[in-house]
Amino acid sequence: MVFNFFKKMMGKDKKLIKEGDEAFYSGNYSMALTKYNEAIMINKSNQEIVRDNIIKIQNIEQLIAKMHESVSEKQYDDAIKICEDILKINPLDYVIQRKINSIKDEAFNYHVKLGDGHFAKNRYNAALKNYKAALSFKTDSHIQNTVLKIKNILALRKAGDEAYQKGDFRTANAKYNKVLELNPYDVVCKEKIKKINKIDTLLQKANQYISFNDYYNAASTYKQILQIDTIKHIENLLSELNDKAFRYYINKGDKLYSNFLYKNALKSYNCAFQFKTDDDISDKMLKTNEILDIYNNGEELFKKCEYNNALNNFKKILELNPNDKNAENIKVDYQIIMPGAIIDSNEIGICDFTQEQDKFIYYFSPKKVNEIYKNYEINPLSRMVFMYFYIEGEINGEKFYKMSRIMLRANEYYSLGAPE
Repeated sequence: MVFNFFKKMMGKDKKLIKEGDEAFYSGNYSMALTKYNEAIMINKSNQEIVRDNIIKIQNIEQLIAKMHESVSEKQYDDAIKICEDILKINPLDYVIQRKINSIKDEAFNYHVKLGDGHFAKNRYNAALKNYKAALSFKTDSHIQNTVLKIKNILALRKAGDEAYQKGDFRTANAKYNKVLELNPYDVVCKEKIKKINKIDTLLQKANQYISFNDYYNAASTYKQILQIDTIKHIENLLSELNDKAFRYYINKGDKLYSNFLYKNALKSYNCAFQFKTDDDISDKMLKTNEILDIYNNGEELFKKCEYNNALNNFKKILELNPNDKNAENIKVDYQIIMPGAIIDSNEIGICDFTQEQDKFIYYFSPKKVNEIYKNYEINPLSRMVFMYFYIEGEINGEKFYKMSRIMLRANEYYSLGAPE
């Protein structure tokens, strides 16, 4: 009976090993391990028979754990690679084969969902990346068409943006509208089209200002556009405008300076300085401002009857600008009215100062009288205007004119009217 018992148990352990092998190749590793352990309990010598499969099961269980971890972390490529490593150990494991397909389905759906989310928010590059990832796990015609659509959108957007930065707003507008045909919910392109409409209106205003040499408002309009969006073309236009305005106001200032209109010249130089800083313009501004200060100081000295000091001021102006006919005429005027002044060889006598302020008595030859009329009464550059009263007389038997001269400022002169 004992012999029969052992014979029966020996037959059972073989059966357990066979069942364990069947469970192993079907991927039921916990069942296989149970059967192998039972066979070993019956006969320890079976340990050598099942040892390789037990080691394989231990390795596979570790890999399965890693595979599940990768899936939970959405590391689908890693999970599939682990499954492939398991199949190298046990090529007949249909459970792992089915698991690979399951992982691919899950990965496909996961990336499609992410892609859809990015597409809805117009994040096309991110959407494209996810859709391509989805297609690496599973072929799908709808996703393939979506990928092509995104590529078209990106190409149209790029072309639109390039035209936009170059200032070709008509082309940019057309490209952005084509994007909206592919995706009516593209908020970026909708916003760009709105900006283009505003920019077109402002550009028309800027061009109108430029046509009237109104560079300040033109520059201000360009800056308004740059507040709407940073556009390279508009930045270039603004830079060109600054150069053009600078040259315009410099030339205008130089012309005014050459006509001795220093106050207006300084205004033009200041305008030029607003558009561009330059050492030359700084020198022009300093020199012009210095002349204006000397002019103003000279007039103040004249009002105080400090004629010598006033005369010196206008001599300084001539040192700064020898071509200043205005200052030259004023200098001559001041020389004439200074008591004791001798004008030239055609003049006889000296200036007699009366008690009435700004009234002087001169004795001039007829030739000098004509020169006075010619040089002063009709000379618009003279800063002072005189009214003359003549009394005939004789000096040493020669005929001369005694001239009583009352000096008026230019504004008084024009308010009274020019003398006949």
